[in-house]
Amino acid sequence: MYTSIHFYKTANGIISEVNATLKNGEKVTYSYSFDKNEKLQSLIKKLDTSFEPLFDRNDSLVKNLKKTKLKKIRRRTFNL
Repeated sequence: MYTSIHFYKTANGIISEVNATLKNGEKVTYSYSFDKNEKLQSLIKKLDTSFEPLFDRNDSLVKNLKKTKLKKIRRRTFNL
């Protein structure tokens, strides 16, 4: 259940923090970071003192770039 939502403007964009209570009673905060173009840059789950990255645009872009390069290499290899 969501308990509160807070928005903060920064030099890099907007931070949105969503506070919630999980079914087991634990309190969690989801921190969304958006750039100036309103594109999601990261999503972090904060539970007690632990931080769990759920999304990172840089990591996602690198993975997609590697997949794209691998597909191109495979196409070249098998089209010989």
